[in-house]
Amino acid sequence: MNSEIKEWKLIPKERAEEIRGMPLSFRLQRIRLWQGCTQMQFAKMVGVSQTTVAAWELGRNIPNDSRLEQIRLNCGLPMDYFIDAKIVRFKLGRQKRVPKDKKDSE
Repeated sequence: MNSEIKEWKLIPKERAEEIRGMPLSFRLQRIRLWQGCTQMQFAKMVGVSQTTVAAWELGRNIPNDSRLEQIRLNCGLPMDYFIDAKIVRFKLGRQKRVPKDKKDSE
């Protein structure tokens, strides 16, 4: 298995626009495949683990803003390409944790 670090390829605008409305997990997987990378190779390019890339592609986790920006810039994607992920993260960060009701012990 070849896990060398690959060089980034620019993604043609038409290709990027084809998947713009798709879920983030799908877009990240497509971007990786367009780069011609395995999850391990893509992980090395982005500076994360292969399990992190797998979690992104399964929709279990969302990359942080700096990782999204790194992917966006290196692929030549428009500035607002990952704006939906940033909105989701902002909303999740603003949700307050509701403490569980404590049962009175009498």
